[in-house]
Amino acid sequence: VGGNVTGIYDLGPGRFGSEAVFVPKEPGVSGEEDDGYLIFFVHDENTGKSEVNVIDAKTMSADPVAV
Repeated sequence: VGGNVTGIYDLGPGRFGSEAVFVPKEPGVSGEEDDGYLIFFVHDENTGKSEVNVIDAKTMSADPVAV
């Protein structure tokens, strides 16, 4: 990563995420480095429930692609 890139992906109060795994959109195809998805678990201490979040690695949008 070049430069001083910073950002925060806020999961909300009492919500904690695991380390994300990168999955390319098209496995076996050499594309852009960030052309894929980040998949990670989120645990909500308030409800005691967990979920899997999938976000677009290129946009890092706060809106998950899937939950």
